[in-house]
Amino acid sequence: MKPQIHIDTDPKLIRELIKENRWVHIKNKNLIPCKELVDFYKSIGTCHTQSKSFAPDEYINEFSDGYRELIPVRNKDISGYGDFDLFSGEDDGELLWHNDTSIYDADEDVVAFCIRKLGTSGGELSLCDTQKAYEDMNTTALDDIEVEYPERDWEWHNKWNFTNYIDSDGNPRYLKEHKYKPLVTINPLNDKKGFFYLFLLALNYKNYEYSEFQEIHQKIVNSLMSNVWVHKFELGDIIIQEQYHTLHRRAPYSGDRLLYRTSIWF
Repeated sequence: MKPQIHIDTDPKLIRELIKENRWVHIKNKNLIPCKELVDFYKSIGTCHTQSKSFAPDEYINEFSDGYRELIPVRNKDISGYGDFDLFSGEDDGELLWHNDTSIYDADEDVVAFCIRKLGTSGGELSLCDTQKAYEDMNTTALDDIEVEYPERDWEWHNKWNFTNYIDSDGNPRYLKEHKYKPLVTINPLNDKKGFFYLFLLALNYKNYEYSEFQEIHQKIVNSLMSNVWVHKFELGDIIIQEQYHTLHRRAPYSGDRLLYRTSIWF
């Protein structure tokens, strides 16, 4: 169980809780107005805003009151309207285990999810503490492994408007893709080791036989799945998770669901 706090909690304490626990759950009795929500995020750190090519004005104005810090996440096919579908997931709304920085250069310390409409059913958020999973394995034998990931083509990058997703340095994120990434990294927020592992995409480990990869991979996945927390959203909920040693997944859902995603740096 991770910390549950209130939006009035001291921002410094919130940052420390995230650093040590990977994420926090902020419980609110009512929906937080967009301006108040953005001001709250800005009290924690610096918020990123996306360009108009990624999120058109009409979309931001309609679904997040014009605040570009709040990226509306919805599935147009399930909701029945809207044509912006980044992070919309599969046809049933599911997003499989991932971290948006795992095969790219990290560009955000934390990401915040604020639910605005619940939909009819489903949509639970699962979070995996990959730092705890590393600690549970109690070995340093994996520290030097480099993971091989597939090289994605233009068709994949065009999916969900991803080619227009711009990082804080002004460059598209898809251009920062790596074929090899370290399996174990040091978290800059707390100086602890953990897995930085997009396990669903891993092809092999550099200089390992495939059979060796399969054996180690399965042990790591078992440890990862033993460190999962599932959150069933209620209106007003905010989940803030760090992006260095976490993975997350969205369950399939039905109905008109709306969530705001915000990138923050400490």
